Amino acid sequence: MTESNEKDLVIAALRQRIGELVSAYETDIAVIRASYTKLKQDFDHVSKVLADQTPAPSDGKSQDNPFQPVTKFTPPDVKKKKD
Repeated sequence: MTESNEKDLVIAALRQRIGELVSAYETDIAVIRASYTKLKQDFDHVSKVLADQTPAPSDGKSQDNPFQPVTKFTPPDVKKKKD
């Protein structure tokens, strides 16, 4: 085998391995994005349900409403992006 053929084989093997790594990386990123989207939808749904809860009917007793209005929590380090 000549030196040129050996180099070509090594280059081809490296390209294949790089392609496999990139493919695995892109798959992992897609899974993480899907998980994030699902969690965000669940969080938004729960926030909406809690915010929409109405107080229990008053029967004349002086009980406080156990369901206080809930506002959507956004961590202070997260800035809103303009779409």
